[in-house]
Amino acid sequence: MKKFFLILLIMLLLVGCSKGEEEIIIEDNGYRFTDTLGQMIPVMEISVPYSEVTGNLDNFINTSKPVDVNPIFFEKSSTKTHQINFAFNGVYPIDEMQITPYVGDKAKTILKISIDISMTGNTYERLFTDVDVSTAKNLDFSGRMTRFIKLVFSADDERYGLQDVRFTLADGVIVRENLEWTEAFHRYTHWTGADGIFAFNLTDGNETIGAPKTTTAFIFSDTYTGDVYPHNNLRKTGDIINNSLGYYTHGESLPDALVFDYPTEDGKARSVFLPDSYIGSRARNLMDGDGLSITHSPQGKLTKKAEGTMWLSKTMDDVYLTIDLQSVQEIDEMYIWNYNANPEYGVKAFSLAFSTDGENWTTGDSYQLAKAGGTNSEAYQLRIELDNSARYVRLNVTESYDSQKTGLGKIMLFGNDQYLFGQVTASSENLTLIGHEEDARLWLQDGVVLGNYFYVFPILVKNTE
Repeated sequence: MKKFFLILLIMLLLVGCSKGEEEIIIEDNGYRFTDTLGQMIPVMEISVPYSEVTGNLDNFINTSKPVDVNPIFFEKSSTKTHQINFAFNGVYPIDEMQITPYVGDKAKTILKISIDISMTGNTYERLFTDVDVSTAKNLDFSGRMTRFIKLVFSADDERYGLQDVRFTLADGVIVRENLEWTEAFHRYTHWTGADGIFAFNLTDGNETIGAPKTTTAFIFSDTYTGDVYPHNNLRKTGDIINNSLGYYTHGESLPDALVFDYPTEDGKARSVFLPDSYIGSRARNLMDGDGLSITHSPQGKLTKKAEGTMWLSKTMDDVYLTIDLQSVQEIDEMYIWNYNANPEYGVKAFSLAFSTDGENWTTGDSYQLAKAGGTNSEAYQLRIELDNSARYVRLNVTESYDSQKTGLGKIMLFGNDQYLFGQVTASSENLTLIGHEEDARLWLQDGVVLGNYFYVFPILVKNTE
């Protein structure tokens, strides 16, 4: 019986040795990456998610590995392709990918390969398609910035080998994670996370690399506030505000140098920037494109939804509109859409006046304005030919179809065949919110520092049906 077990053990050992690959020890050759142009970039991680792999993957990405040792072999993919994923420890500009095919009796040579790149590891861009790699190649990446690279080639019943892959550094910017900053943003109370981050040099607005800075501002869109459990990073509450701010003081140590800012009301966090100036039946709606099928064109058709698309007064006491064109302009044409959400609130009659300085006015003509049709695709009601040179245009409402309030849909001005942009104010505005304006909010999408002022580019967001 002992002899039987001994023979069986020897047979198992022999079978194991015949299926395995010879273990290869890679000796350290002293190579160190120093961010120098043309150097081989170390690969942090390699994975082959869908295939059976033979060969030491850690050895394959070892920077001391000679090209002619430690190939890797692929077979039996669960998809129609073999995929090899390379990940760096940051974002690098890639000069070349140097690929050496396996040529030998242990596997077939890969003939063609496709190459994808990604900044996130989630979505990829195809950079090369079916490149011939049957012989050693240096593929030009032209300095493309990437953190993840995927090699893809067709899978079948055969076994394939790959001898060596390496990547070299191009001229450009290297972006690596700063763990100190990561920890500064890893918070368990108050401000605990956000998306849509943008950074700005408040010192002088100079955003070039290496520019002197004393304070950097951050703006964020949707922001989590409240507490997070430290032991599992789960949130105790899901409170979200729509935007917040942060400030970093250069020269001070993290995390104390980084502070976050948003107002609170009755103990609850509130957004820094609110949409109040952009919602309601304000006069500013009259010269924007919201609600028109075509903007800045008399051919545009107006919606009948008054959710931030038209102007409506609160009363009928001395109602007038003032358009500021910001500079003196030649005004040739005026187009007016009457109030279309409820045609009974439309303006019935008005007069015009013009001024170059906002103080001295020249009275123009008076006009009658037909009701809008209340359709969801309403053409303008009135076109007026003008021959005026002015910065300010005033529209005085003299009669309304309703005795309590009045309104207009849109106004367009043209001069020298060009659309004239203007800022519209009114003596009376109805700020009652209706429909989707009740859930309107602002997302902050970039900005700019000009002199001593910081300007934010907000996006007004409303829910849809």
